[in-house]
Amino acid sequence: MIDVHGYSKRLESTSSRLAQLRHSDLLLAFVDHLLALGLSEGRVAKVANHLCKIFRNCPFDPSSASVRDVEGVVGVDKQPVLPDEHEG
Repeated sequence: MIDVHGYSKRLESTSSRLAQLRHSDLLLAFVDHLLALGLSEGRVAKVANHLCKIFRNCPFDPSSASVRDVEGVVGVDKQPVLPDEHEG
């Protein structure tokens, strides 16, 4: 298949940026895991790019982080999801 969006190149670029960060072994292993699960290169490139931003701007140790630590970093709100106003 032709890679018209350049996802292979984007993933390669993002992986090289991840390799320069602290905990790079764990981050790159996670990227490899997502690829092994069969996610598209585009989706994995997107996730990897988010990982770069998170670990560059809000560094923490993912190997010892709790669920609460991760939720604090990514800003997960525990509010219930309300149905869309346009739904009947």
